[in-house]
Amino acid sequence: MAAAEHAVGRPAYCVTTGDVVADRDRVLALWQQCGFGGASADNAARYDWLYLRNPQGLGRLYLLHAPGAGEIVGAAGVGARRFHTTGNSETSQSGILVDFVVHPAHRSLFPALVLQKAVCEQEFRSCGFVYGLPVQKAVPVVARLEGAMRFVSSTYVGVVRTAPFLRRRMPGMPLFVVKLLAVGADLLLRVVQAGLTLASAKVRCVRANGEYPDVTSLAAEIAREGDTHIGDRSPEVLAWRARSPGRHFEIVTFRRRRTGELLGYAMYALENADLSIVDFLVPAKNRLARGIWLAILRMAAELGAKAVRVEFGGCPRVIAQLRSTGYMHAGFRPGFVIFPANSSGVRRGSWWFTRLDEDV
Repeated sequence: MAAAEHAVGRPAYCVTTGDVVADRDRVLALWQQCGFGGASADNAARYDWLYLRNPQGLGRLYLLHAPGAGEIVGAAGVGARRFHTTGNSETSQSGILVDFVVHPAHRSLFPALVLQKAVCEQEFRSCGFVYGLPVQKAVPVVARLEGAMRFVSSTYVGVVRTAPFLRRRMPGMPLFVVKLLAVGADLLLRVVQAGLTLASAKVRCVRANGEYPDVTSLAAEIAREGDTHIGDRSPEVLAWRARSPGRHFEIVTFRRRRTGELLGYAMYALENADLSIVDFLVPAKNRLARGIWLAILRMAAELGAKAVRVEFGGCPRVIAQLRSTGYMHAGFRPGFVIFPANSSGVRRGSWWFTRLDEDV
C-alpha cells in the first residue's frame, strides 16, 4: 500500500510501506548496493536485532520507488521505541529514524526529502513524535522536515590518567617531560577527586554480574518529577540493548551506602581504553549524582581505562552535574525530534537521550 506519493518536478517518486519480514532480503541487498553499513553478515545480524527482536515492538520499513519502473531506489527504517513523556509514568509509542539510504543514481535532496516526509506522515498516525541522530550528510534533509526541533548530543570526558591527553596536547614535548607532568597532574586530579568524594560519600557501586536491574521506577520518576521525556528502561529493553550484535555491555547499579536503596545505574563498555557509558540514570539530588559520577571514575581506574566518555543530550541538570565533577565537554553532534503539525504538549520539558536510545 502506498504510504505517500510526491512529485519531484516530473516524474514522481512513490513511497510504500514495507514489511520487515518479507522485504528483509531486498532491503539488505539495497544496503549492499549503496555501500551502507558493514559486511553482509553484520548487516543481517543488526537488521534482525533492530527490526525483529526489539521488545518495544517490530520495526517499520518505508521503500522509495523510482518513477516509471517502480524499482526500489531507497529505504528508511524506524526502530520501535516507548517513552515516558513529561509528567507521565506510563510509556507511549515513538520511534527512531534509522537506516536512511538512497541509491547513488537518485541521491539528491528531493528524493531524500520525499522519503523522509512520507516516513513522518505515516509514523504520526500512531506516534506523538519521532527522533533521530542523523549522519552529517543527512542533517540538511532532516532539518527541512516540518516540525523538526533540533537538540545537541554532547560528549563529556572524565580523565582517569592524564598522560595520553598530555601527549596529544603537547606532541613536540619530550616523552620523559610528559611523564613527569602526568605524575603531577594525576596527583592533583586525585586530590581534587578525593575532596569531592568526601562530600559525596553516600553512594556505593554494585556490579550487576549479568543481571538486568529493574530501573523502571527511576525512569518514571525522572519523567514525572523532572519535567523530562525519557525512553523505556525496563529490564527487557536493557537486556536487548546490551546484546546488540558484536558488542558486549556490562551493567552497574549505584545504591545508598547505608540503606541499599537503588539510586541509579549505568551500562558501559571498554572501548579503545576508554570506559564508554552507553546509558545511565542518576537522581535529581546533586550530591548523590556527583557520588555516582565519581564512583564511575573510580571504577574506570580499577578497570585500567584512561578516561570515561559519556554522550548525553538533554536535561541541563545532568550536564551541570557532570561538569561539577570534572567531566569536560569534548564534542557534539546534532539530533532532531520531529512532531506532527500543530502539536504542543510533548514539546515542553527537557529530554534524556543516551546511546541506549540509538541503534548502535
